Amino acid sequence: GIKSHEYLKTATPREEGEAGPAASGSRVRRAISTCEPVTLDEVRELISRDVVACDMLYSVFYAAVRSYRRDTLIRPFPSHFKSEGGAADPHDFERLMRATEAVPPLVELTTGRAGGGGGGGGDVLSGDALVMLGWLAGRCPLQLTTLPTELYDSVQAKTGAATYTLKPDYIFGVEQREEDTRSLQFDALAAEHGVITCYHGTALENFQSILMNGFLSHFNKAALYGEGTYFSSDLSVCMGFIQSGQAWGRSMIGSKLSCVAVCDVVKHPSVTLPGGIVKRDIDRGSSVGGDRAPDTYVVVPNNDHIRIRYLFVYAEQQARLGSATSNSRRCCGGIRSAIARNRFMFSLICYAVMLLVVGFGNTRSMRRWIARAFR
Repeated sequence: GIKSHEYLKTATPREEGEAGPAASGSRVRRAISTCEPVTLDEVRELISRDVVACDMLYSVFYAAVRSYRRDTLIRPFPSHFKSEGGAADPHDFERLMRATEAVPPLVELTTGRAGGGGGGGGDVLSGDALVMLGWLAGRCPLQLTTLPTELYDSVQAKTGAATYTLKPDYIFGVEQREEDTRSLQFDALAAEHGVITCYHGTALENFQSILMNGFLSHFNKAALYGEGTYFSSDLSVCMGFIQSGQAWGRSMIGSKLSCVAVCDVVKHPSVTLPGGIVKRDIDRGSSVGGDRAPDTYVVVPNNDHIRIRYLFVYAEQQARLGSATSNSRRCCGGIRSAIARNRFMFSLICYAVMLLVVGFGNTRSMRRWIARAFR
């Protein structure tokens, strides 16, 4: 199998002093931090580096802006879109939503066809939309890189085969733009304790917060097997937790997107590994779900013990309706996963249905109908 860090190093070379898109990216990030203006050419050059990956990053942001939890998801918030004058809510989401609608297809932006004028997109991408794209490109601490979907097999070799085949439509490598204290701390802990590769499925808009700030365990509502962020070594289990989101209307990836994060988790003593004893909360006593985690669950209480390696993206797009069979297969797989996670409840429902059928079958009117039907 391909080692992720080796593949990413080959796929996205960034030597010191390198000119071109990487230098443009550094320039945009410096401009964001110092409130300098960002030019259209700089944003276009940065997008040209990997149009599909930028499309994915923008689609996630687009979904987050339209979420009812947008005030929580979009942190930090672009200062350009903050209201002045001491408003009750300083975040001008209406203006930000208008800016998201003003962005042309990214392919047209990079080829100079957007806008139809000599400005090569300047007629369309200007003002708020330009500032928004520059902010998004400059503030995200992670670099997405489009990778071949054949990488799926090597990831499965690390985690073990899923209950059913769920090959993604797109795979994006995730790499830290610059090493920081948390990144170095993760490397040291990984060298000491080792890592386990596992999956995390959630709603599309949640990835805006995850990509910008990392995993934040205090946002998790479920605590069946202790406090922390929940992962699974079985991809099919995560498919029961993902929520597809309406993508950006001009996206080249798809009209509806679902996403799963593939992560390395440090096997620290505080982490609950598959089938392991649940770490008990002193205040709550025993965990709600029992003393042992399921055989595929991983619970991580410390956010610093997680590093995202890949994003698996599942797309629905009219241009690819030939894959209707695969979509129906995914639907059936999601139903099987939901049943597997709620076997007891499903058994009770089946038992109740059986009692209703037997009881109704023994009524006088039902016996008369059967007698007439088979006469």
